[in-house]
Amino acid sequence: MSGRSLLVLALSTVLLAGCAGFGPQPEPTPVVEFEPEPIQIVADARVLPARSAELRFRNNGVIAEILVVEGEEVAADQPLARLDSRELELAVARARSDIEQAEARYEQVAQGATPEEIAAAAAAVEQAEAIARQTRGGVTAQDITAARAELAEARAAPGSTERRPAQRRVGSGRSRDQSGPG
Repeated sequence: MSGRSLLVLALSTVLLAGCAGFGPQPEPTPVVEFEPEPIQIVADARVLPARSAELRFRNNGVIAEILVVEGEEVAADQPLARLDSRELELAVARARSDIEQAEARYEQVAQGATPEEIAAAAAAVEQAEAIARQTRGGVTAQDITAARAELAEARAAPGSTERRPAQRRVGSGRSRDQSGPG
């Protein structure tokens, strides 16, 4: 490049640089403030409890009353619900009736029956008592106490043959059951 071209180039650069400050000024870019949307994550998931417990009743039945609310803290052995006991009460009444009928038949037979007839009647009483014991699993202690009181009252009634040897043998099975857990 010649000296002259270099001079022209240098002068044009100086002139252009001097003109840069003149003329319309650009407007500043406005600052827009915005809040970003929260991040949403969509996923399939399964929620599992930290602890769980399996609850069972001793007997099957319809729940009559729930004694606690969801999320409530409970103590060990605290009742959580109560079953409808109408069917069990009916079974207890039937068992009591069967015992009374068997004892009445036994009394009739024991007053002049053969040893075979006495043994058959004693077996009927024992069978009725076994059914009553099975039923007791769903019966309250109050029901059992009432039934025992009725039985004791019937034995103490006038005309009872409690002192006869055959009846004592049947009664001894009854006293073992009554002294056991019940």
